[in-house]
Amino acid sequence: MQIIGYMTSHRKQHLEATDVAREFGYGREHFCRPFRKATGKTFKEFLTDLRLDDACRKLSGSSASIASIARECGFPDTRALQTAVQRKYGIRAQEYRERYENRN
Repeated sequence: MQIIGYMTSHRKQHLEATDVAREFGYGREHFCRPFRKATGKTFKEFLTDLRLDDACRKLSGSSASIASIARECGFPDTRALQTAVQRKYGIRAQEYRERYENRN
């Protein structure tokens, strides 16, 4: 739970599994396997979902540019946000915004 809390509060920063493992006194391998077992997701999948949840709230509730939202939510670039939205919802970020505008 501490690790998830750490990831949640630092999701906007550049995070690597190795760095988070080290922060909590684990080696990368001894961190990644139990993390996946506990969450059902890899470190990267879990982090992307945290960022995507934040980005989707902003997409539906603000008029900020998609690039700006991507940066604010910790995505390395707009393409990473677009890919995450496409994988989860099957639509582009702009389409998500239009479909869910002002629902959150």
